Amino acid sequence: EKSVDSEMMKALKDVVEGDSTMTKTKLERHKDRYLSLAKIFGVMVNQKELEHLQDHLKKMQKLETDLKKHAGSGEEEQKKLVLGMGMRRQLADSGRMRSAIERFEQELNAFEELYAQRKLVDRE
Repeated sequence: EKSVDSEMMKALKDVVEGDSTMTKTKLERHKDRYLSLAKIFGVMVNQKELEHLQDHLKKMQKLETDLKKHAGSGEEEQKKLVLGMGMRRQLADSGRMRSAIERFEQELNAFEELYAQRKLVDRE
């Protein structure tokens, strides 16, 4: 439980820290953190949002492959590639990208399961 709390606080810190103000663009770049924040604030996402987030996960997976292809291009070029895809610059690091993808997949699966259970309850 302590690990989960720590991860939630890290998600919140990732979104709000830094010099830039909270803008729609910044929130878009941190879309992989959306479900972590939804969990923190008790927000349930709907099927359309889950589908949109699945699309974002696919973009992250493609970007991970692209980053591997451009591994020797230097850190700044990697960050430009990530920002060009509309994602947070921290994901230019292959380790962070991999762990972000794994976490995002787990969160998506958990929310999809909750959504399916809620749908069954609504039918009864």
